[in-house]
Amino acid sequence: MSRLSERELIEKILDEPDNDDYRLILADYYAENHLPHRAELIRAQLALRSLSETDPRAEFLYQLQEQALVQSAQLWTEELAKMVDGYSFERGLPEKISITVPKLKQHAPYLFRHFPIRSVTLLSEGFSPELLSQIPNLFEADSIQFPAGENGDEICQIISRFSGPLRVRHLGLQGLRITQQGIRELTRWPHHSQLRGLNLADNFEWEMASLERFCMGDWQNLHRLDFTSCDFNPNMILRFVENWRGPQLRELILSHNPIGPTGMSILLSSPRLRQAVLAQKTLDLRRCEFDAVALEMLCSFPELQAVEHLRLDRNPLRDQGFAILCRSPYLKELRELDVSECLLSDRIAEHLEKATFVHSLKRLDIHGNTVSRQRLNTLQERLLLENWRSVIQFEGGLEESISLRTNRNLGLRRFDPPHNS
Repeated sequence: MSRLSERELIEKILDEPDNDDYRLILADYYAENHLPHRAELIRAQLALRSLSETDPRAEFLYQLQEQALVQSAQLWTEELAKMVDGYSFERGLPEKISITVPKLKQHAPYLFRHFPIRSVTLLSEGFSPELLSQIPNLFEADSIQFPAGENGDEICQIISRFSGPLRVRHLGLQGLRITQQGIRELTRWPHHSQLRGLNLADNFEWEMASLERFCMGDWQNLHRLDFTSCDFNPNMILRFVENWRGPQLRELILSHNPIGPTGMSILLSSPRLRQAVLAQKTLDLRRCEFDAVALEMLCSFPELQAVEHLRLDRNPLRDQGFAILCRSPYLKELRELDVSECLLSDRIAEHLEKATFVHSLKRLDIHGNTVSRQRLNTLQERLLLENWRSVIQFEGGLEESISLRTNRNLGLRRFDPPHNS
């Protein structure tokens, strides 16, 4: 039997969130103290993290997880549900909550004392920046996402002056209007050097001066930086490459920015940033104004060997760019590919047949391209890709097709195509 109490084990988990050993010890504690469903939930969710969806053990673990979730929700989270607007389990514990600021102000001390809360999403309902400074436990969570709005500078000012307990490592400022003033406040915050993740997506207020100010910050521990939809053009990319000094950046997200071939060339010229952009399991380069020239550069770097999921939708790739993609020697492990609305024609079928990733690909999205039904059917008949699913945009509207064969008798799964946006 564990010599540590439940509270002591949860404290250990909060102090070392990436260490699963204490979670397994906590599972043993629950099993020994007549709470088997809590123990099963922890063990099942930890086991699922190491398995692929097609692993024959996964189906049983998913069933076990669902049963344990029902029991755990009844035994554990009934009280939690009364205080928050939403919650979810991660690795066996109710770690994520969504909550309004007034509720958080009222319940924060109790929530952080009795539940292993790691991630807090603040809702827009009743949101007031002034209330944030009245919540001493605000930054006890590992991750905080603020609601989108026009008050980004004010939120950054409150963050920079916060003096309560600090455990936060991931800060979500997505959709906030943050000007140079807000960036200045953020980089003045003494704790910003401890951040490991920062989401600044959907902010169109960036200027050269604010980007330079941002790069001057002490980002020595930052691992993940999200600049999605920040209107970064090649000149902004050049300024970032010239001024960025963060030594540990491992993931740089730049989708939905007009980077183009010029911006891509600038990024790839920096070995450190090239690694942060390309060497990802999921590589998201949607709406980056990439053409065949950009693909030629992109596909020549071995960092792509890590990519399993590639999103290139709504780029003007055309057939020439798609052919380059299919020839890349570094995409042999690619499992999912989205090239919807990329100005492709029937010719993509002949390129797919010879693609280096043809035997690893499990999902292909090509809707919004002028590919005929007959050509797609011919391609499926010739390839017979196991568990291969595709979506195609025909002249008459959005159609779908499903795999010709299924994986390990799991049964046919319907794949619902995304809605047009």
